[in-house]
Amino acid sequence: MRDTIRLWPAQALFLLKPNLTNGLRTIRVALLSLLAKGVLRIEEQEEMGVFRTRKVPCLRTMPGPAPTLPPHLTAVIDLVRAAQTDGGKMRHVIRCAEKEFKTGCFIFNSTYILPGLVEDGLIEVRSWWVSHYYRVTPAGERERRRIETDIARARQLPALLKADPAQARELALALGSTLLLADDLKKHYRQLAEVMRGYDGDGGGSFDAGDLSGSFDLGGFDLGSFDAAALNALDGCMSVFDAGFSDGGGGDGGGHH
Repeated sequence: MRDTIRLWPAQALFLLKPNLTNGLRTIRVALLSLLAKGVLRIEEQEEMGVFRTRKVPCLRTMPGPAPTLPPHLTAVIDLVRAAQTDGGKMRHVIRCAEKEFKTGCFIFNSTYILPGLVEDGLIEVRSWWVSHYYRVTPAGERERRRIETDIARARQLPALLKADPAQARELALALGSTLLLADDLKKHYRQLAEVMRGYDGDGGGSFDAGDLSGSFDLGGFDLGSFDAAALNALDGCMSVFDAGFSDGGGGDGGGHH
């Protein structure tokens, strides 16, 4: 077990409900992490509809060598690259994910998310008959309570954005990538990005994991890097993902195999 535990958002999400979180959920959060880090981008393409042309968000990898990332994020980048051959729409990403990791993408969790949490002593794998389940250890419970507390603090942001933007900015900086775990903050990303861009500290609104005491590995998380168009595209992109996630039968499932 490492002395210092820094979880990426997808790992934190899984730790919250290890037996009820399938791989599509962790992949969704991983995509948000990669977009916020600037490793992926959203490109809107025009597509002819029945009555009018519409803009469809597509995921693209950024040119140049990819930064050093943990295996689960590298695997998600590979999914986006594979989906680009079909156009890179979100449904193509989901299709590639379920082709690679089967329906629900539980194999993604068992391959890329679970091992690190077991190594860090946060989760134990227990067997029962021909199945297995995940037990959160006492250390994992402490980490989970910390994550839940941070998510609860993140939910204060909409009110703070109205009442005290400066305080909202400080809280957002302190919470870092925890923001990606609070789904109800999605509609406030635009305002959060605006206050992030107003940050006067080093890094212009980006987060340095070494400067913060939270349990997440923030490594370059920068919501302030999104402009208005990118945020509109992000909202559309995640809405398509959520729709495909639901249509594909990817709701919460057990951790049994």
